[in-house]
Amino acid sequence: MSVICIDTNIAIWGIKRQSSSTQVDMIRRAEVFLSQLKKDDKRILIPSIVLGEMLIDGNSAFLSDIQSRVERSFIVGDYGALAAMHFARLWRNYNGSLDVKELRESGKTRHELKADRMIVATAIAFGAECIYSHDPGVKLFGGKEIEVRELPVLPDQLFLNLSEFSQ
Repeated sequence: MSVICIDTNIAIWGIKRQSSSTQVDMIRRAEVFLSQLKKDDKRILIPSIVLGEMLIDGNSAFLSDIQSRVERSFIVGDYGALAAMHFARLWRNYNGSLDVKELRESGKTRHELKADRMIVATAIAFGAECIYSHDPGVKLFGGKEIEVRELPVLPDQLFLNLSEFSQ
């Protein structure tokens, strides 16, 4: 049984069922995607860093329910010694790179970039097949280490997108 890691954006869309007003369609995409992973008997890894980011906003009862559901249905990957070793390597490999500078200039904070590296490092430490994320930092730090994919487009969304060209 393979392990698939999800990043914060996927977890918030698919588990908390929250999004910005411009990303409402991502809730359905994430829910369908997570459901399909379970049907395919995939184990879903949520790094503890992701769980923490996911639990930042909301009332106590709602967040307690989310945490309980996550602990029952997913692997919560703690950031441990092996992840720390991968994190240090990722830090050395990318520190000062032009790509990191571009992310900083685009508004990503040092803290966010650190968390992105920790998420990638946890996924590697837990032997994840890939990470699903729409975050440019996770995509960068995954690099050649682990494949980073975006949520698949739903069949009806593909049809709608293709229909735009037939008019």
